[in-house]
Amino acid sequence: MAEKIFGVPVQWESDDIAIVQPRDLILRIVTPAGFKAIYPDLDFSSERILPHTIGVTFVVGSLGTVRDLLTQNCVPFHLTRDGIAVPRQHACNTIIKFIERL
Repeated sequence: MAEKIFGVPVQWESDDIAIVQPRDLILRIVTPAGFKAIYPDLDFSSERILPHTIGVTFVVGSLGTVRDLLTQNCVPFHLTRDGIAVPRQHACNTIIKFIERL
């Protein structure tokens, strides 16, 4: 369906995580199992907003700096396999994820 809508091929990260990238926007479509793989410390049952959950990923220069900033401002966060996630209850109903790319 995503190929028909966006006109680009779907890249599969796993059976539970599909990546659709039209131009410079990346859309990640996940199952509940995929959510658990990406956000192991976040409770899917409390994070989801039916019929969908929205998340935004920011690429940052330093995860340490992000961690320090969130801590200084008393913003709850969880470490993920490749970054830091702020639960939707603390981010305007959007899961915010920070990853580091060099």
